[in-house]
Parts: sequence; C-alpha cells; structure tokens
Amino acid sequence: MAKTTWGRRETIVWPYHIPIYAYIAAFAAVTLTFVFVCAWIRFATTPLQRYYLPLYERTSVIGAFNKTHRSNYRVLFVAGQGLKPRPAQNTDVMLGRTSEPDGKTIPLALTEDALMHGYTLLLRGPQRSFDDAQLRDYMKDVVYGGASLSAFFRPPLIGGAVVLLILLPFAVRKDVERQKQLRYGRRLKGPEMLTPRQFNRVVKGDGIGLKIDGMRKMLRIGV
Repeated sequence: MAKTTWGRRETIVWPYHIPIYAYIAAFAAVTLTFVFVCAWIRFATTPLQRYYLPLYERTSVIGAFNKTHRSNYRVLFVAGQGLKPRPAQNTDVMLGRTSEPDGKTIPLALTEDALMHGYTLLLRGPQRSFDDAQLRDYMKDVVYGGASLSAFFRPPLIGGAVVLLILLPFAVRKDVERQKQLRYGRRLKGPEMLTPRQFNRVVKGDGIGLKIDGMRKMLRIGV
C-alpha cells in the first residue's frame, strides 16, 4: 500500500517569478557604490589625481589590451625662471584656477611649496604622442602612489559589495515569501500556526501567561 503524505512540500529555493526585492537590493547596492566612488574621489584623492583620472583610466584600459599603442595627450608641467620645466607632482598643485595663454583654464594652482622652490608657472605641455602603457606606469608610480586603477577604486567597490551582502539575505527572504503568496495565496481567515514568539507579537500579549508542554517560551494574552 502506497504511503500517503499529508500537507504541502515546501521546495522553494528561489522564487520562480521576478525577484523584485533582489533587484531592489542590487539597485540600492549599485547606487550606494556610485556614491562611495564619488565620495572617494572627492575626499580621498589629491587634486592632481582627480585631474589625471580620465587620462589614467584611458591609459590603463588601452595599455591592458595593447602594450604598444600610442595616443596623443597633454601633460601638466611646472616651470620657473632659470628652472627647467618638469611634470607636475602632487605636492606642486592644489585646487584653484590657472589661466592659459589660449584662454582656457586649468582647475589647479601652484602650492606654496612649489612657489618656494622657484616654480611660478603651471602649464599644459603641447600635445604629443605617448605610449599608453608607459604613461600608465608613470602615472601609477608618480601620481597614484603605486596604486593600479583597480587598487585605486578598491575601497569604495568593497563598500558596495558589503552593502549588497547585507541586503541580499533580506531580499531573498522577502522574495521567497512573495513567491509563496503567489503560489498558495494569502490567508484571509481561519486558524494559523504560529510560534509562541509570533503569537505574542500578533496579540501584543504581556498579561496572562500559559505554559504549554514542549514550548520553551510562554504564550501571553493581554488583559
């Protein structure tokens, strides 16, 4: 005789319908990661690093796929009377405005340290051809303190991943509950199986207590 099994078998591991809450969690994590990246660029980088960031991103991507590719760039220089122009470094510039002879503006200005060393001019050199991989390596060593592009953005990206790991378990649980409601429907009336903790929360019980065999928590009914 075949064995009869009563009740439903709960086999849901992941909701079959669209996991709305998981998507919301992923969207929230991406949004917060973007905020973290913007805050990182704004508060944890030097003015020269922010200025060179588009160039560093471009040379890093191109240099990773083609070691010999060359592109045209303009590099910042500092110069002074009797001093040979040299590429600007982090200690040479700060946030500010420097006008160029062609009417354009550099969003940087010389620091007091650079002025004390005799440098009085901040200018962009003429456009010239650079090897992308070599320029990337120069930026990495001189401007970004030895940090590759991925290492430079690692802290805010880790922060975004942590947010996703925190939100995802709650989102999965909500999606599973939603899937069960879509499959079995909602309970509108009738008895409901509850644990003592759930029962106490539903009835807001803190009055008469009932001790039931096999239950460690007491059922309480408000008075």
